Amino acid sequence: MSKSVKFSEHLKNNKLNFDALSSNFPKLIEAAEHINDLFDQLYAERFQHDNQILWQFSTAKMLFGIHSCWVNYFIQSAQGYNDVGIMIGRRAIEYTCFVSKIKRRDSLAKLWNQKTIDKSKLSNFNNKFTIPQKYFTPKYSHLKPLLVFHNYASEFGVHGNHASLVSKFRGAEYRNKISMCFQDIPEGIPHSCVTAIQIGSYILDALLVDLEQNIRNIDEFKKIVDSKNTIIDKAINEVMEFTEQYLDQELVVKLNEIGPGKIDDLFNELRNNYEPT
Repeated sequence: MSKSVKFSEHLKNNKLNFDALSSNFPKLIEAAEHINDLFDQLYAERFQHDNQILWQFSTAKMLFGIHSCWVNYFIQSAQGYNDVGIMIGRRAIEYTCFVSKIKRRDSLAKLWNQKTIDKSKLSNFNNKFTIPQKYFTPKYSHLKPLLVFHNYASEFGVHGNHASLVSKFRGAEYRNKISMCFQDIPEGIPHSCVTAIQIGSYILDALLVDLEQNIRNIDEFKKIVDSKNTIIDKAINEVMEFTEQYLDQELVVKLNEIGPGKIDDLFNELRNNYEPT
């Protein structure tokens, strides 16, 4: 009879995956550190808020939620749990969308705060905040890549779908035995992590649009944030070189299809699923 994997072994494997990523993908780790620092700056230093103004107080809390979720998204992906990671990343996107919804609108901030303690508010909350349906108007066009990923995450991380188990499958040895692993295929981890970095970048871009009037020294901070693009491009190229050697070409194509045109196509497809013509 086979023994179960002990928790100590799970933790050891987590560290092995993270250490391997850190050793072999220095540009990827540099990009992750850069995104982490930008989130920290935004929450701790740059966002100017008055806690007596509800939407600002609520936004400050959500900025911490975004940062916390993104950090855990990257860590889980780096350890080999991309399905868990993108589930947490989806929550970061939800906070980002909610920030966009409540900015300078205390009535909506009040609804966001109340909906978990007063169930009678839930219907009204859904009517105002539901993702993606309530973010298809031009007012929220800066959220397009995040809405696309939110939909993707539902399929690959949130719900109990076949897709969320694909990276755990190791093979079917004979008729009534299959081999599964708690962690992802190691070769897929860098790709998962670079996606996390891209999502973090999209979130930062969206927050700068929505919170521009409340960010201390906004022009200076925009320049700092813009510097992330070069660092991320280097990380993507580093992962693509590895991907071309070890994974199928489909993943290489996916990494190349992250431009605005592709995002627009995916967004239009998503919108049409909810608003058929």
